Amino acid sequence: MKTFLKNETIFGGLTDEELTRVIEIMVIRQFERNVIIFFEGEVGDNFYLVLSGEVRIYKISPDGREKNLALIGPGDFFGEMALIDKKTRSATAETMSKTRLGVIHQKHFSDLIDQYPEIALKMIVQLTERLRRANQQIESLTFKDVQGRLVQFLLQYADENEDDDPVPLKKRVTHQIIANQIGASRETVSRILSQLQKEGYITIKNRLIYITKRKELKDRWERK
Repeated sequence: MKTFLKNETIFGGLTDEELTRVIEIMVIRQFERNVIIFFEGEVGDNFYLVLSGEVRIYKISPDGREKNLALIGPGDFFGEMALIDKKTRSATAETMSKTRLGVIHQKHFSDLIDQYPEIALKMIVQLTERLRRANQQIESLTFKDVQGRLVQFLLQYADENEDDDPVPLKKRVTHQIIANQIGASRETVSRILSQLQKEGYITIKNRLIYITKRKELKDRWERK
């Protein structure tokens, strides 16, 4: 656990002794796939760290349509907004696979931030990255067609730690989840993915998408 916290999370700057304290106040919870962790509008009093698995954050429109806001994987956190602004949950969180979460109660989390300001600085960096992605998504929805939005999604979730093609996405995602994220129908997403696969830009193995021509795909996205 210490190695994971040190290498993969916002707690990476802490000493072993300090990490021990984090572990002591963290409650480990396990969830099956498609379990709601919290609903939009609920009172929020916990901070969540993904230890394994995936979580999606989404909103539901008045007519029942889902719009994904973020896909959260190992090492990422969520649930911080309600702790910071003291308001209710701004979106719903649901597991996408069997998932282990480290849960820290609001009081303990506030104490950690007060005692170790470097945690807050790392949070700011990650939140800034999320805001940048949100801005890109707004730009994409405004100016790009569906194919351009789908290509942007693939590039955004490609594993940046991989230098050579083929590059896998960091998460396994269904066509419906992609559709919810980019504002399209599942049928349209399936058709475009099939076309990209035929043209050699991607391959799909065991439900995981691999980008086989990253530079060419990026050039295509910038034209769409």
